[in-house]
Amino acid sequence: MEGMSLESLSFVEAGFDPGEALQVGSAASAESFQVSQNGAKKQPSTPATTAADGVWARVRAATLARSGLYTGLAGSAVLGCVAVLVSSVHVQWPGLALTLACATTLGLYSRRPVTTVERLALGIPAVSLIAVSCVLAQQGNQPMRLAALVALLAATVSFAAIGIAHRASQPGTRWQTLLAYMAYLSTAALIPLALWVVGGYGRLGIA
Repeated sequence: MEGMSLESLSFVEAGFDPGEALQVGSAASAESFQVSQNGAKKQPSTPATTAADGVWARVRAATLARSGLYTGLAGSAVLGCVAVLVSSVHVQWPGLALTLACATTLGLYSRRPVTTVERLALGIPAVSLIAVSCVLAQQGNQPMRLAALVALLAATVSFAAIGIAHRASQPGTRWQTLLAYMAYLSTAALIPLALWVVGGYGRLGIA
């Protein structure tokens, strides 16, 4: 029994094989030395912490799934609007109006998600649409150029106001109601504007 540590001797007395007792005792001694060097030993996971970790994992998975869905929908809107803008030599008013309406709608809906990832999934495409439409609108006539710049200024002010409202501890009810009505109106305007782009009013005899 010479050369055995106290941990190994205790395992032999408990009925373990001497060889196994030596290995287990050495491991226990090393663990004790590590504990003495690093301080208190890490506490084992309890059922409560395991359940909490599982809940947070599901929350993160749901957040990523929603942000991916938002990114896909917003990306489709961006690609469709850009295709409409570049479908002709010069940017036309129907395409510009639809693009700005889509950007406004995405920007207004970006205030609803709680997490930053979901907001960025809607906010970045909205800003990209406004920037692309303003750049392409410079190829049009003078009223269109001016309208694009005004829309860019209005969008900048609107996004700044939305950001301030989000940071407010208790945002005003009137402000929230106004933004909600604006989101509804911008969403309802998408279908008439899309009909304008495809020439639906001309086929219906509406000038």
